[in-house]
Amino acid sequence: MAARLDEVIRQVELTQIRSTSVRVKDGDELEIGHVDGPFTTAAAAAPGRRKRIARALGWRLSDTYRLWRVAHAPGSREDGTLFGVVVAHIAAQVLLLSLPVYAGKLVSDLTGGETHGGEVDGGRIRQNLIEAIGVIALYILLSCSASLVLMLLGIRWRAALTRELHRAYLLGGRSLAFYKVQLFACDNPDQRIASDSATFTRICCGGVTPPYPSLITDVVQALSLAVAATVVSVSRAGWRITLISYAYNVLTIGVNVLISLPIASSTVAQEAREADLRHAHVRLQMCAESVAFHAAQSAEHALLEERLGTTLVNQRKLTLEYFRLRLSLEVTGVGGSLVGLFFAAISIWSGERKVFAVAELSQILGTLDMLTSALQALPGVLPRVTTVGGLSKRLTELHALLADINDAPPPPVRPTHSADSLGCAGLAFSTPDGQRALARSLTLTVQTGGSVLVVGESGVGKSSLLRCLAGLWDADEGEIFTPAGLVFLPQKPFMCVGSLRAQVCYPRLGEPRDEASTQARDARVRDILERVHLGQPLCQFGLDGVEAWEDVLSLGEQQRVCFARLLFHRPRFAIMDESTSALDLDLEESCMRLVVEARITMLAVAHRPSVRKHFQHVLRMRRDGQHELVPVEQRESDVQVERFT
Repeated sequence: MAARLDEVIRQVELTQIRSTSVRVKDGDELEIGHVDGPFTTAAAAAPGRRKRIARALGWRLSDTYRLWRVAHAPGSREDGTLFGVVVAHIAAQVLLLSLPVYAGKLVSDLTGGETHGGEVDGGRIRQNLIEAIGVIALYILLSCSASLVLMLLGIRWRAALTRELHRAYLLGGRSLAFYKVQLFACDNPDQRIASDSATFTRICCGGVTPPYPSLITDVVQALSLAVAATVVSVSRAGWRITLISYAYNVLTIGVNVLISLPIASSTVAQEAREADLRHAHVRLQMCAESVAFHAAQSAEHALLEERLGTTLVNQRKLTLEYFRLRLSLEVTGVGGSLVGLFFAAISIWSGERKVFAVAELSQILGTLDMLTSALQALPGVLPRVTTVGGLSKRLTELHALLADINDAPPPPVRPTHSADSLGCAGLAFSTPDGQRALARSLTLTVQTGGSVLVVGESGVGKSSLLRCLAGLWDADEGEIFTPAGLVFLPQKPFMCVGSLRAQVCYPRLGEPRDEASTQARDARVRDILERVHLGQPLCQFGLDGVEAWEDVLSLGEQQRVCFARLLFHRPRFAIMDESTSALDLDLEESCMRLVVEARITMLAVAHRPSVRKHFQHVLRMRRDGQHELVPVEQRESDVQVERFT
């Protein structure tokens, strides 16, 4: 699996395509470009009819249970808390259903009913009133406390679930799941982790921003009410009419479930389209200057309108599906009230009864109306059930894919630790389609103080070699050895979120333990920024200034920030991929000289002949997969002819 993952990664890197080259086939198989054979994810359910029905419903209890177990181990305190919340809500419903009994007693006491001989007893009224107030107070206490605990439990669920996704996304070992997950049919992992998890737990457990009723609470209340209404219906209206009412409600619930089938898939599609629209706006904001230079407003407007159009089309479809479900719920709910009348009419038509007393018929109709309302409360939660089903599907898909990537077998070539050298032995790697070898039996050893410059025509695999050595790509065969603390300087600089100080110290963002160490670190950061000619941003923003640095700083300034970062950490070895491409010759010379003075050994790709003086050897790669490692002084004319292309 690891080899296939990295084969796709190389293809995506070289062709600059997105995950559109990866699509989901029927049966939850991932088809990846030219790669042959199925690639089944852990999110795929068991085959057969049950799987097809579950996928159609979009509501798999196993998905929600899995998300609960991702966050909480079996037998955890959260399991007990959830059980207690359910019991509290059931007890609250029992108390709520007992209130009409106390109301009847009070009415009888206040009117001097027949059971009391027409006399009003003040003591009995006081006792029943105190009992009723106590029941009401206990109901309010149980209901509100259970709702509060459930919302707090939802926050803890979200925290644990999101942290687990963060861990699998970023800390899954050397698998680089955050780098590889975008290559699969798993759209917008950022939205799934940050937004879908919050919405999912908020709907399940309730929330206040924005206010959400708890699905768990509503389901427990609906089931409790249905059980109580069934008992009352059997005792007052008889088992026959209760069975008829159940048959009607089960039939209508089945119809409503069938009508709700498309909602889950449409919800998933709507989330994806909304994310695509947001991504288009973010991309426009990040590339605003390039769009302005190209005068491409019309093209970007057309793209935004296209994304908006697909979003609105699916939103209309989803709205119509909700409308059909709402219409069906209303019709079946009203129809349930007529079941009692049909039963009475059939009894008279069949000769079983000649007439119904008004009180008897009113009791039957009232009881059946209560039973219908209780049973129809269950399909009333279907819209939220289908929404939760869609969200749980998206979250379990992501978690399963991250697990697949992190648990993949180790690659055929794994870097080993070396104390004082960087390089490879017998290394071979190819183009993504496997049709052309980029390198065969490449042996390279970069010793301390022996920097190597990699040159060759465009497309011969210079950057591919650096990625293999850095562990981003897998090689076909050979050995790789790397020292500890290896730093990589890419052509496109990375600016982290934070202050100017954080840009230089990244990824070591912790604060020193004492004030003296903090002052010494800040003085060193200022000195390094001055040496790489970034005094102007330092004066303008200071070390504590927080800006969108990728927008505030030019590309050349960002590359110099990366040099400042390198000088701050001062590793023994650094891999550099066109890291001076945006610098003029004077700044390039200054930055490269600083690296040499810091005694940092470099393995670098560069196209400018001006950088050659800072290296001891030149590795020339050719299109036939061959290579040649020569001292800088040797065959200088040949190197200049190639112009380091």
